[in-house]
Amino acid sequence: MEIILSKFSEFEVQPNQEIIYPGHLLTCLKLLLRTVTTVCVRAPDHIGLNVPLYEQYPNLNRNLIPPERNGVCPAELTHLCRYRIRKILHINWALPRGIKSLQIPGSLRNYLDLLQD
Repeated sequence: MEIILSKFSEFEVQPNQEIIYPGHLLTCLKLLLRTVTTVCVRAPDHIGLNVPLYEQYPNLNRNLIPPERNGVCPAELTHLCRYRIRKILHINWALPRGIKSLQIPGSLRNYLDLLQD
């Protein structure tokens, strides 16, 4: 996550001008945001505390990470459920194959398989 965030922060914000990010970076970030409850950034070892996302990456566009993923607001219940189910499948060595064996509607399978938001 931190590598992608640092790539995004390399783009300089120009006043009154919208930044156009490369599509592959946006797609990668979108997929990563589906796999985490909150974006966590490691603080340098000498600090010893968690550093807020936008302090660590001051040039990062504030619209890239939704408030539900940057810790400003709690994550949606559906997202937390997806995270927990995927975590249990991962622990049991059943990710991603195990998603297809769940007896749930296809739309939920697609959601668990990160194909939908």
